Amino acid sequence: MVKEAIIDGLIPRGMDKWWRKLKFWLWQDCPWHNIPRRADFLLHCALCNPKVSPWIVELIMECFPRSVTIPLPNSDGCYPLHIACVTDTYIPLSFEFPNRRNVVEMVAKGFRESILLKWNDTLPLHYAILKRKQWAEMKLMAEDE
Repeated sequence: MVKEAIIDGLIPRGMDKWWRKLKFWLWQDCPWHNIPRRADFLLHCALCNPKVSPWIVELIMECFPRSVTIPLPNSDGCYPLHIACVTDTYIPLSFEFPNRRNVVEMVAKGFRESILLKWNDTLPLHYAILKRKQWAEMKLMAEDE
């Protein structure tokens, strides 16, 4: 319902206010300054911030599914999967509902080809290993053929 409302532009007033605030705070807290401030790159912005919940990443991927296939401009091939792999894992707050899916897995499933794309001569799996991600986060990339 949220996805359709956002995409169709038929967002109830309260939800529109929430969506605008969410986007504002995502951009405000974005630690990478080379991300263009456009809808296609909102996912990139969310992924580089370890304080963004997987629920928000999932919503953005639902609303802008093409964004998972877009590399950062002038980055020599930095895709959302690379960003997810170099960013610290989200630590849920005590009052949150648990999300069984992790961000790396969600992004990898959204654009499987990115598993084999290198950024700075390094695969996403190698970035995940360097960042000491848990096996559950890396498993899909390691076992993908």
